[in-house]
Amino acid sequence: MKYIYKIVSNRCISSKLIARWLAKSNREYCQCGFDCKIKILHIANDYEYVISGREYRKLVKDKEIKPYN
Repeated sequence: MKYIYKIVSNRCISSKLIARWLAKSNREYCQCGFDCKIKILHIANDYEYVISGREYRKLVKDKEIKPYN
């Protein structure tokens, strides 16, 4: 399957820790006071976007980005 986007970094843009909504249980994650955001890359035009957890879940649901393991 060809995806439109890929994750550039699973780290919250506000810290050096993994975004809360991507963290596995029993793992340390970002605890910023607002919705963590990550960077993704639009593969076709090589442009980076910053997205929230809600936007990420929509991209996964629409099969536009590979789910983070």
